[in-house]
Amino acid sequence: MNDRIYREKLSLFKSSCRMYRVEKRQVMLIPVQVSASEPMERQFNSYLIEDVKFVENTFLRIKKLCGSCAAALLWMIYVEEKTQEDVAYQMGLTVRALQYSADKWLHKALLEDENDKG
Repeated sequence: MNDRIYREKLSLFKSSCRMYRVEKRQVMLIPVQVSASEPMERQFNSYLIEDVKFVENTFLRIKKLCGSCAAALLWMIYVEEKTQEDVAYQMGLTVRALQYSADKWLHKALLEDENDKG
């Protein structure tokens, strides 16, 4: 069960990270109050804000549970979309060590809520 939940959350996290930079810029342009006559725009903006908060809150959780170095490495991979090879080389790690650590950190951060329930 936890493995299925982890895969689903990881997929959502990766998708949200890919769009984060574009969505963050868009959120910064949202007027303070959107007219009540534009419900579709309000709903769209609501989705953008929710997705941006999801990514930011996940990285805060990673930083809290795994440290700022873990959050920085995962940010480079998932938000900046640098290759694992480039990040590993830059940090003096092997790709295998980076992959192992990234998976461990993401498991911890994404399954924290599930582990607290069970």
